[in-house]
Amino acid sequence: MHKAMTRAELALFAENLVKNNVVYGVVAKDKQFGWDRILDHKEMVLDYPTTISSPKKYFLPPTETLIEFKLAANPDPKFVNHSQEAILFGMHACDLYATSMLDNAFEDTNKDPNYLEKRKKAILIGVSCMPDPDCFCNKMGVDEQVHNEAKISKKEALYDLFFTNIGHKYLVSIGTKRGEDLLAKYAKPAEASKAELDQLKVVEKKRVESFTSEMKQDVEQLAKLMPKTYNSSVWKEYADKCFACGTCNLVCPTCYCFNITEKVKLNLQEGSREREWDSCMLPQFAEVAGGENFREHVAERLRHRLMRKGLYIKEKFNKSGCTGCARCYRNCTADISIVEMFNRLKEVTENE
Repeated sequence: MHKAMTRAELALFAENLVKNNVVYGVVAKDKQFGWDRILDHKEMVLDYPTTISSPKKYFLPPTETLIEFKLAANPDPKFVNHSQEAILFGMHACDLYATSMLDNAFEDTNKDPNYLEKRKKAILIGVSCMPDPDCFCNKMGVDEQVHNEAKISKKEALYDLFFTNIGHKYLVSIGTKRGEDLLAKYAKPAEASKAELDQLKVVEKKRVESFTSEMKQDVEQLAKLMPKTYNSSVWKEYADKCFACGTCNLVCPTCYCFNITEKVKLNLQEGSREREWDSCMLPQFAEVAGGENFREHVAERLRHRLMRKGLYIKEKFNKSGCTGCARCYRNCTADISIVEMFNRLKEVTENE
């Protein structure tokens, strides 16, 4: 089901959302774009290249207090959850896909109440995009998951609403009942006409044809390749360039590893349990008591990271651990391309 909205109608919809809700969206930050709280709908950008970091931070904050307690015979622990009703407006398909993968991870076995409560209270509004030269989400199965017609028809999509720019108007796909109710509350869009639906197909076709990334494998081919690369010389080849700074993990929308620390306040009467993002590329990540480190060398850590992106998460959740957003490459201090690494692994493995 698609509705049609003029640009003026969309602006009014956004204005009403911001006036009546907590809304996060994309804003210009110097020459780049990033996610932030929206207080004026005019600040929000819908036509933007991939943001510096993903909206993951609203569900899994970089640092977060989980428990507060007293240093006494009765510690009286109190669980802390800073969740709130919120709307994330303007998510690209790659970030919607990443969020669904994080949902799988935090719903699995030991459910994470802090993450899940934040997700439960969040409405996700997607927006169409045109790929830049580094994007390869088309190879990672993103569009097939996000625009799954069977899930959309059941109102079980990975988004609540999704806006596609068709030029003179935006077409709105309704992905969930909650999205449908939100749209009805703040807008009165018309049904999309046949001509508008035909234009949507033209726009979608143009998007597919606009990908220029040289990624040589799709998500299924990558999962078959990765087990053969465990002892590849490629890991050492790229480890010699890598600074092991962990930037790739920090900007990745699907990395969810974290560390837990317990902190005591200066009064020595109270303390808290804190969660903070961790990085499998840092040397201490795999270090255990006694000083043993199971991934002491950069090549081992680099291999682990790419195995998770191309294989391990696919085996566990049947989804790629990489969305093809290319944030890791754009922000890499050593200018290492994940596409180049995957292609190099394929080349060397096939010739060994």
